[in-house]
Amino acid sequence: MCRLLVLLALVAPFPSAQARIIKIIIDKVESPAFTGQSFGNTGRYEKIIGRAIGEVDPLHPGNAVITDIQLVPKDPQAYVQYETQFYLLKPIDPSKSNGLLFYSAPNRGDKRGFTALNQGLSSSNDPTNPGDGFAMRRGYTMLWSGWQADVVPGGDRLGIKVPVAKNSKGGDITGLVRMEYIPTSATAGWNFALYPPVEVLRSKATLTFRKKESDPRSVIPQTDWVYADCATKTFPGTPSGNELCLKNGFQTDFIYEFIYTAKDPYVLGLGFAATRDLVSFFKFQPQDDEGTPNPIYGAIKASIGEGQSQPGRFLRTFLALGFNEDEYGNVVFEGMNPQIASQGIPLNVRFGQPDRSMGQHENAMYPAPEGPLTWGPMLDPLAGRWASNMDVCR
Repeated sequence: MCRLLVLLALVAPFPSAQARIIKIIIDKVESPAFTGQSFGNTGRYEKIIGRAIGEVDPLHPGNAVITDIQLVPKDPQAYVQYETQFYLLKPIDPSKSNGLLFYSAPNRGDKRGFTALNQGLSSSNDPTNPGDGFAMRRGYTMLWSGWQADVVPGGDRLGIKVPVAKNSKGGDITGLVRMEYIPTSATAGWNFALYPPVEVLRSKATLTFRKKESDPRSVIPQTDWVYADCATKTFPGTPSGNELCLKNGFQTDFIYEFIYTAKDPYVLGLGFAATRDLVSFFKFQPQDDEGTPNPIYGAIKASIGEGQSQPGRFLRTFLALGFNEDEYGNVVFEGMNPQIASQGIPLNVRFGQPDRSMGQHENAMYPAPEGPLTWGPMLDPLAGRWASNMDVCR
């Protein structure tokens, strides 16, 4: 019976509804890149910059872990859509590829992995200097893509567009949001809000300051702050929905905390699904739904994920939540190297803030350091269970 069940599983058709990249939009091609420089036996490279539109089936078990995925307006097929930006470097001659797709998760939208492989150059979001060309001489294909929906646009940063969650009647979802701020220089204003405040509930918001993380909070009177921009006009500034203007300004050496009622939480967990499905597309799909060809189809045999600091924490959480298996059962990354990343990331939570990580003095109240945090199983005495980052992968 067990053998029969295994055989049935092997021949069973794929589910009819599966998340995937449905459209690739090529915005720019630079061929050859690096002013035509050739790299050993690999030859010359080309640069492809574009966007990928994907859709996620909210009923599929692989997506059920995405917070608020059931509260997003659906397309006519009852799927949830997103659009992510990508940046691809590949050998012009696909036969010269070494078969490895090197995926580097951006840090706040910035591309960092290029300098990790190629020495002798400075960080750049649109690298024109190949440095020593280490990766290119070895035939790597390199990919970056947006996973963070709150990336500030500009400077060739990569982001992703995701929908906001709505309640069952289509109305706004509201909730308390905590922000922390330690100014590095005195400033009149604070651009605080990924999520817009609910103006009518301003009286319930609190702005406090303290010297040390464990110190009692001192409340700043509501008459001393407003939702406004103080950059060009002194207090009370110019009205703005995502900035605080403080009378006498924000000073260094203080931890400021702002707790307010916000609305329209982004479904940030789609950043995990978008990374999963884009890498899977480049590895396995010959073309998108409209016939646009996959520019590296057939050249990739395996993929490696890399991230330093914030994107390293993104990759750790990607693994822990089970996104390293696409909806067809394929392995997304055969290897992974999250660096300088001892925590997870508060991305897949309502009103998530993926830029937050706990430090010595700040952000202790955010969910980044929640377990499991180890690669091998360890006992969490608070949760009372054994667990590891690799449990779902295993």
